[in-house]
Amino acid sequence: MNSIKDDNNLNRLQVKLKEKLNGKRFLIVLDDMWNDNYEKWDELGSLFVQGTEGSKIIVTTRKENVARMMGSGAVNVGTLSSEASWALFKRHSLDNRDSKEHPKLEEVGKQIADKCKGLPLSLKTIAGILRCKSEVDEWKDILRSEIWEQNLNGILPALMSSYNDLPTHLKQCFSYCAIYPKDYQFCKEQVIHLWIANLVGRIPRI
Repeated sequence: MNSIKDDNNLNRLQVKLKEKLNGKRFLIVLDDMWNDNYEKWDELGSLFVQGTEGSKIIVTTRKENVARMMGSGAVNVGTLSSEASWALFKRHSLDNRDSKEHPKLEEVGKQIADKCKGLPLSLKTIAGILRCKSEVDEWKDILRSEIWEQNLNGILPALMSSYNDLPTHLKQCFSYCAIYPKDYQFCKEQVIHLWIANLVGRIPRI
């Protein structure tokens, strides 16, 4: 499969994928899908008809319309319990130090974990931010953040906190990339050139 990565022609890639899968049993995992356009899903599905009996395609999504479109019954994955949430959060935030030596961090950490509402991505994202922060006040800043009170789904506050923790120059770069609409196929070189032009345009002239 590695030989197809340099082929930019979509049609040729599709043909090669069919050839690779022909007569084979496979497991394909499409993770975190958001596109609910049936025509595109139908077109994608035609690429996998060459497999033998027993082949499976697993699609994960947080969008109910996408789950319905799969047509084979959705499996709803529940959120983590309070105990499991803390265990996951603790592993990613405190596993490089003895939490017993930081009882205040553990106390605040459990409250932060509860705010993540049992969502693994939120727990891991916030824990990753706090992994390198050893001051209790830094943990409390996350706990007291107004982001948790905004009308967002359970994952966005965690991602917003991750964004806020970025250094200024990376925030600028991240925000700049928001000019591209969702699912837009852009060229890496184009992004680089536009970013350079943006920086040059902001250099004060003497």
